[in-house]
Amino acid sequence: MTSYLGFDVLERRPNMREAVTDVSPRSLAIHDPGLGAREVQARDLAPAFQRSHLWTAQGLQAIADLRTWLAARRGRVVPFWVSTLRRDLILAAPADAADAALTIEASGYARFAHVHKARRHLAIHLPGVTLYRQVATATASAATEALALTSALGTPVPLGTLVSYLVLCRLDADDIELVWHTDQLVEAALTFREIPEEAP
Repeated sequence: MTSYLGFDVLERRPNMREAVTDVSPRSLAIHDPGLGAREVQARDLAPAFQRSHLWTAQGLQAIADLRTWLAARRGRVVPFWVSTLRRDLILAAPADAADAALTIEASGYARFAHVHKARRHLAIHLPGVTLYRQVATATASAATEALALTSALGTPVPLGTLVSYLVLCRLDADDIELVWHTDQLVEAALTFREIPEEAP
């Protein structure tokens, strides 16, 4: 199992048989005086990513892997990393293997996202491998933003590469139901809840 900054990374993608629930709610405090405009203030520094994940395990070894992973989570106790699998950032230029930086299209990342530590971790999805990197600094210009990484990429990253946020999550429940379709086919419907304040 892959580890990043001391936590396991769930690299298994969900079974897309059913639509994935993918939301990023915020805790808001709303003051409505009855007359005039309402005042809305966020109680948290960043939206908390939540996602459903259908894990289908076929075969004895796959079932054992699922049960081992769930046992290691200890319900909601042990956090893990998971990629949003969304195109959160769009590359504006390719990067070489020796580069320790990415150039992305301007999206307000430096101003709005990088200020919170939970949005400084990236999953860079390449064919056959996913790179996990931390953004040290971010600077913006008119059309692009430069992201300085804490380590070199180690492999070329071409334009069009999927760059997603890597978020620290916990399971949303202590008790996980395993649905045994046969003795060789098991499914678990999981829900992940991000814990942005605990990200390193």
